[in-house]
Amino acid sequence: MKRLLPILFILASCIVLNAQTPADSAKKAVVKRWKTGFEFGVNFGAANFSNNWQGGGVSNYSLGSLLNAKASYKDRDSALVWDNVLNLQYGIMRNKGQSMRKSNDLIFFDSKVGYKFHKAWSAFAGVNFLSQFAFGYEYGTDGNGLETRKKISAVMSPGYLTESVGIEYKPVKYFSARLGIGAMRQTFVLNQSIYNTVDTVKYGVAAGKKIRNEVGFQFLVNFDKDLHKNINLKARYLGFYNYSDLSFNKVDHRVDIIFTAKITKFINVNFNTIFLYDFDQVNTWQHSQAFALGILYKM
Repeated sequence: MKRLLPILFILASCIVLNAQTPADSAKKAVVKRWKTGFEFGVNFGAANFSNNWQGGGVSNYSLGSLLNAKASYKDRDSALVWDNVLNLQYGIMRNKGQSMRKSNDLIFFDSKVGYKFHKAWSAFAGVNFLSQFAFGYEYGTDGNGLETRKKISAVMSPGYLTESVGIEYKPVKYFSARLGIGAMRQTFVLNQSIYNTVDTVKYGVAAGKKIRNEVGFQFLVNFDKDLHKNINLKARYLGFYNYSDLSFNKVDHRVDIIFTAKITKFINVNFNTIFLYDFDQVNTWQHSQAFALGILYKM
């Protein structure tokens, strides 16, 4: 969790700078170089059926939360740009007859310093981090029909830290594409309890070790646009290719899509879906999706 402290410090600094009242024109110019955004949401849902309900259905409830923050610095006297993005998501759900389960879990942070050499092109150096908050389990049943669960993931297990340098293409404010030609990725598995007697490798990290280092290139695409006054679409693609794989068959892909529609000033509905392919997890595509009604606060 120590790695999250610099993230929180950066975001706090950005918010403080934006909230200051400038005493003179010089301070005002400095403040205007920062552009910040923040949104926090809580989503909930519930369904209840009597024991004799003939239409079918399972009583359930769910609760989710999200926090998105961004802070961008642009020096008007030079071509220097510094962008920071933080996305946090966590949700739980419970169906009747089952234990509490996660419905969503994400920690994502990205920080990039760029230098524009053309209207839409810039060289950049950046770092991004991806992990989760809580334990993840694989659920099943035993011979008596009772629920079983096996621990398969945890905070920083896995955790991914990627440093890269390369070229960014950003023709408009709501779209950007980055190619990190020189990228280094560290995969962390710090909680050894997710290994069992059968597993020798988890997320590409051998049992008994905690870090795996890779060198390759990273491709990151961001899209964030208001399609209408009250409708927003956010999408992010994150890909990593290890240079040691000459066959080009083991590229990791992750796509996050969030569609948000505001009903009132604070009430919204959102649809969240994730597509994931990681050869070190399973050799097939993974997919999750969620739909929720909730409260969203933006500033």
